[in-house]
Amino acid sequence: MIATPKEIQEENKPKMKRIASLDFQRGLAIWMMVFLHVFNHIWDFSEVGLDDLFSSLSFGLSLLMVIMAFFGGFAGYFILISSVVNSLATTKSALKGTQPGKLLFKRLLTGVGILLAGRITETFGYYGYFGRVIRSGDSILQASTWTDPFAVTFLWRRIFMMEALQIIGWSQIITGIIAFLLVRKGGAKKFVRNIIIYASLAVAILVATPFMWNWIDNLNWPNLPSVELLTNWNLSDAVYHNTWPSEALQSENVSFLTYICVILTGDLYPIFPFLATSFIGSAWGLFLAKPKPSKRLPLYGGLITLGIFVIGAVLNIILGFDLNLQRPPMQYFFLLLGAQFGIMILLLWLVEYRGKAQKFGNNIIVKYFRLWGTIALSVFSLQIWSLVPRAILNPLFDINLMNEKFELLTGGWWVLMFAVLTILCYDLLFWLWAQVNFIFSFEWFIIKLGSIPTKSVSKRLNVKEILHEVEWMDYEEMSQ
Repeated sequence: MIATPKEIQEENKPKMKRIASLDFQRGLAIWMMVFLHVFNHIWDFSEVGLDDLFSSLSFGLSLLMVIMAFFGGFAGYFILISSVVNSLATTKSALKGTQPGKLLFKRLLTGVGILLAGRITETFGYYGYFGRVIRSGDSILQASTWTDPFAVTFLWRRIFMMEALQIIGWSQIITGIIAFLLVRKGGAKKFVRNIIIYASLAVAILVATPFMWNWIDNLNWPNLPSVELLTNWNLSDAVYHNTWPSEALQSENVSFLTYICVILTGDLYPIFPFLATSFIGSAWGLFLAKPKPSKRLPLYGGLITLGIFVIGAVLNIILGFDLNLQRPPMQYFFLLLGAQFGIMILLLWLVEYRGKAQKFGNNIIVKYFRLWGTIALSVFSLQIWSLVPRAILNPLFDINLMNEKFELLTGGWWVLMFAVLTILCYDLLFWLWAQVNFIFSFEWFIIKLGSIPTKSVSKRLNVKEILHEVEWMDYEEMSQ
């Protein structure tokens, strides 16, 4: 059968080149966030402390608590993967001759777009005004529910939080400016110099973090959270919430200075230390962007992972182990960073450096997670969607699933069921949305903004192409 001109054109058109393991991890990171957040939202483990683990609690339940807390703090994983991809794409574009100014403008527009998406999300989403109204337990048909003074305060309270989208947006802006300075005048070819600069910046951020924390944490904050506020917020630990970087303390001391301090050292993912994660990802993206990557790249990555874990182990010995869901203490941060970087390197070695990129990228399970990763920022923004299964099944339970939690010792299986149902609700939403290539998603708007300087619209939301027509980069072949 003779191919038509259209079929020949479709066959010969250039395909997107992507790294299969990174696309997979991007989706896996956001999937884990949605799944584990269900446990945080409706399972009551507020009274569990470190001393209870593996003592008053059973081994199985204690292990589950540790796994939840550890992987529940994996927002840095998404920051790391995003930074690798951004650095790789910027360097490749610069090497092809794209003007540094256009690359900078695109990164700045993208960063600002992410910050705006994050602000809308935090103000109105799950933890914002609409989320508070829906989760209040009061009838949403009553005007008083929507005008409740405490609910209205969330329109400004959530401004004083550094959530995942905020640190991703700031990292995009800061690393975009640095990338612009590095790729000017043929600087994109100076891989060794640029890697050293990113690594040095990462070390500088990590070293400066304890000093920044000590300075801002000990500022004189005049307005302590009231008992009424802590009661309305269901916050029982007044000792923590009367200190920086408590969300309650941050929002009770509204000022421009407070906002700057939140960006630098506030809950949950401040620049100090998470910008270091972005710098490390940017440096690694340069390794991957080389025309001929080193054959020993996985070995180098393994040694870096080991070094991060050694630092974490030393800090845990000196400072004592600490596991929490707030701004992570440095000894915990290094363990998280080591795990995140190590997983990335392991998959790079297993997939791209063993010549299995095509098989891996086209695997049906990998495609499932890649679809999640396609609109990862929108998933961050749509956490309120996780209320859907709880609202539908709420009449069947003795507790109000909107604002009450299952007991720790008896509710585990119910929480697991809701976690699975929540994932299925997102799957249904994605399947319907994919039929129109995720139009009006946050990624759609960001791509439109990013196309202004380059006059080129990315095809990464074209579901057919991103899932089935990708040329997966094979580093085993490239490093020969």
